[in-house]
Amino acid sequence: AFYIVETGNFDIEVNGNKVASRGAGAAFGELALLYNCPRAATVIAATDAVVWGLDRQTFRYMIASTREDQLAAIIDTLRQVKLLSSLSDEQLNKIADAVQEMSFEQGDKIINKG
Repeated sequence: AFYIVETGNFDIEVNGNKVASRGAGAAFGELALLYNCPRAATVIAATDAVVWGLDRQTFRYMIASTREDQLAAIIDTLRQVKLLSSLSDEQLNKIADAVQEMSFEQGDKIINKG
């Protein structure tokens, strides 16, 4: 599971040696969300503590469902672009997978002449 520290302090140990400490706002166990691998360290509560936990299966489900929603919205937008109107659903899906959202502030130059 992945944990986010609300309150308290934790010691991080590797091979029985303290290598770090973490407090409120810190997170640990992130590798468990991304990979099915053994823990690289042991985390021990150094004080009374409260953490928020998220298991791997729930995290992966949330990411997948969020990505599906994003892809659907991107495809809907791509269908409105005249240049892309003749593309197949498969082609639009490939483009939707490849696009990246970019944000700009007022006055930012997106393309420079030349």
